[in-house]
Amino acid sequence: MEIVEEFKSKNDTEIWEIVTKYINEKKSFHSVRGIKYVAEVKNDSIFYRGGSGARAERGESIIKDEFCEAFENIRDSELINTNTIKDKIPNSIYAQRTPLIGLLLSTNIIKNKALK
Repeated sequence: MEIVEEFKSKNDTEIWEIVTKYINEKKSFHSVRGIKYVAEVKNDSIFYRGGSGARAERGESIIKDEFCEAFENIRDSELINTNTIKDKIPNSIYAQRTPLIGLLLSTNIIKNKALK
């Protein structure tokens, strides 16, 4: 996957606003594999639950500053997936790579290269 051309020139705060607007409207997003996450914007973070296991039950958050840093670090990546972004995102959200990519995919900020 890669960032869609129209979003490449937007700064990280603009991308955050697009994602939070989507969450406020839809109240959910999906991972690349179709896992549904129920989500809400709380202050400067996105709180979500989904999947299975203890983390899914208690939920997790992605904080705005960490999201924005991660987006800036992957902005120019030719290939975006959970493996290729491992070394590019803050350690604090390392375990949240799947939801991070799901947020970007659900909002059409990234797309599969074949689907340009």
